[in-house]
Amino acid sequence: VVYRFLLDELQYLPTFAANFFYSEQQITTNKGHVETLPTMLAISWRGILLLEEKLYTIRQGITIGELLTYGVKDDKILIVVGTSIKHSKLIFSSWQTPYIDECIRLCCKDSPAIMALGKGNNADQTII
Repeated sequence: VVYRFLLDELQYLPTFAANFFYSEQQITTNKGHVETLPTMLAISWRGILLLEEKLYTIRQGITIGELLTYGVKDDKILIVVGTSIKHSKLIFSSWQTPYIDECIRLCCKDSPAIMALGKGNNADQTII
């Protein structure tokens, strides 16, 4: 149900397709090891879908309201999603990081995380 708006968006593939990006999600295991998982990011004005790279199956959907914190640091995209009570930190790396950053800032501009970045001289600074 949460992903319904994002799934509806997929029917408009001609406009959505310009916002698909290859990336690797960094996941820390319960033993503290960092592993990478190939992930396709599908970004729209309603949120972000994390897709399996080869199968294009949906792994996770993030709506605009769930984007709590956003930033780019050391060519990595850092996103905190969820609520103030339960949230998780997602880390992505990609050779397309500048384009992903620009797309998230344009498409998800109404999210609390992007609005917190502001529009003044500090708009390019990471708040994570």
